[in-house]
Amino acid sequence: MNRLARAGRRSRRSLLFIFLATCGFLGFLGPAPGTVGAFLGALAYPIVFRPLSFWFFWPTYGILCLFAVRICGRAADALQQTDPPAVILDEFLAMALCYWPTEHFIGTLPIPIWAFLLLGFGLFRILDIYKPLFIGTLQNLPGGWGIMADDLAAAFVTAALSGATLFFFCH
Repeated sequence: MNRLARAGRRSRRSLLFIFLATCGFLGFLGPAPGTVGAFLGALAYPIVFRPLSFWFFWPTYGILCLFAVRICGRAADALQQTDPPAVILDEFLAMALCYWPTEHFIGTLPIPIWAFLLLGFGLFRILDIYKPLFIGTLQNLPGGWGIMADDLAAAFVTAALSGATLFFFCH
């Protein structure tokens, strides 16, 4: 196989990684791509992740995150940036972690689902933007690990904060 054919295949593959990591190129829209990714994840949560049982959610979510590490890392390499703003798959997937553990720990939500989604979305965006505590340091991990880890950490803290908020103020 000649170099031109290999370069062409690599370009198509890179384009596929960019397409997946930007959620269908939506990460290139607007001035706040992370907000777009989180919003898409919040919209997808009730349909895709909410119905899953404990024994199906965690393995499925773990596998999706491992694939996302690879996809985001390859897209970042193709875009020649460490953590490209257009890569929003990390925010999209992190939203499920914001909601699922909280909802399944508390049981029946004491507030409407839209308010629960809004609470998680707002807390996550604040933590994702400002990256307090240990969250910011996770971006220093290599490749896709750094892209995913800070968002997953922000989602974990979001789940803890929203769970505590709902538990103490609504029960």
